[in-house]
Amino acid sequence: MCYQPTDPDEAMKVYNHAVEGLEMKFKGFGDAECTLKIFGADILYELKECGLDGMFMLNDAQNNIYSVITHHALFTLTEIRTQIMTFY
Repeated sequence: MCYQPTDPDEAMKVYNHAVEGLEMKFKGFGDAECTLKIFGADILYELKECGLDGMFMLNDAQNNIYSVITHHALFTLTEIRTQIMTFY
């Protein structure tokens, strides 16, 4: 269930938080301050807080469900695109 505030002030806080994005930025491999593992964990935390983590769940070849954020190595870009397109 996705929580959406009814109070306009609270709704604006949620909107501003979403627009601002994360403080930590992933600048690419070799960035000691923000590794891909740390960045992925930070994103997953934020998505769970907003109730959006389920949007990034995909099926593997054996039909097991995994988060593409934490298990990105299981999927090719083509597999991700194919699964996304089945929802549209």
